[in-house]
Amino acid sequence: VVISFESKNFTVDLVPAFRQTDGSFKYPDSHNGGSWKTTNPIPEQEACTTLFAQTDNAALHICNALRIWKNNVGFHFKGLLIDTLVGKYFDQKNSIPLNSYDLFIDVFENLSLVNRNQSYWHAIGSNQQVTNDDEGAFVPKSQKALNILRAASSESDREEALIKLFGKTIAKCMVDSIHQENERKLLKKYSITNNEEFIEDLFTIDISNYLEIDCKVTQDGWRTKSLRDMLFKHLPLLPRKQLDFHIVRCDVKSPYEIYWKVRNCGEEAFKRNCIRGQITEGTLDAPLREHADFQGPHFVECYAVKNGICVARSRIDVPISETGKII
Repeated sequence: VVISFESKNFTVDLVPAFRQTDGSFKYPDSHNGGSWKTTNPIPEQEACTTLFAQTDNAALHICNALRIWKNNVGFHFKGLLIDTLVGKYFDQKNSIPLNSYDLFIDVFENLSLVNRNQSYWHAIGSNQQVTNDDEGAFVPKSQKALNILRAASSESDREEALIKLFGKTIAKCMVDSIHQENERKLLKKYSITNNEEFIEDLFTIDISNYLEIDCKVTQDGWRTKSLRDMLFKHLPLLPRKQLDFHIVRCDVKSPYEIYWKVRNCGEEAFKRNCIRGQITEGTLDAPLREHADFQGPHFVECYAVKNGICVARSRIDVPISETGKII
């Protein structure tokens, strides 16, 4: 039973559960024709409470940060698996870095070394099996996050790295972004208003599904190309191209809605008063058509929303160059 709270913009899935003699609970799973499954949340909750107390809530902060990270990046990472792996992380450590940035590096390095091919993990507290349903997607994502953090050398670079991984939440709570300061200066310089919208302000975020977008790049007399392939090969994207953004893969079950966001960055966008950034509803079977009009960094994001919850998201950078060099 799905309970929708329109005023709060979120939903609650109500599932009946039946206590067993061993203290576990049996509940119905409607996927793949239906089956009965067992969960044992009480010892898991007790183990997490103990872990948080023993680590002076450091484990709690990491668990929350990893949930923010997976929602911002846009991939499925089970909450129970997050808690389990964070518990294992602290089991292996005699001490942890005191600096929060170094701590994130240490955590992501630990996650990147997990065997992504194993069938399951034993849950914290209950030892029930947490199955590997998505081929350990968090492992390569962790490696990518680790590379981003390690590549940042200056303080401003570190701030940008945190924002890239953890999104607007970290930007609000942890750093005063140099990037945001530069944008404020450009807004003042060209006397324009920033009306950018954020999906976090419109819907509850709980990434549980997969979504990937790409873009067909076309121009009269030229063969159609994939933007992701161009970015991978470091090929320049020049102006005067037609851009058709489309969904490559989405495993969200119908019905659901699709929303798009186009954001133009860089001084040229501010000079033209064309930074955009509004979130608009799209059509499932129709691409989002744009045009490469002017030089600068741009990006497009796509969101899948089901029952008022953003369950999947994808982003692609659109670096338009006038010099023939990729930005």
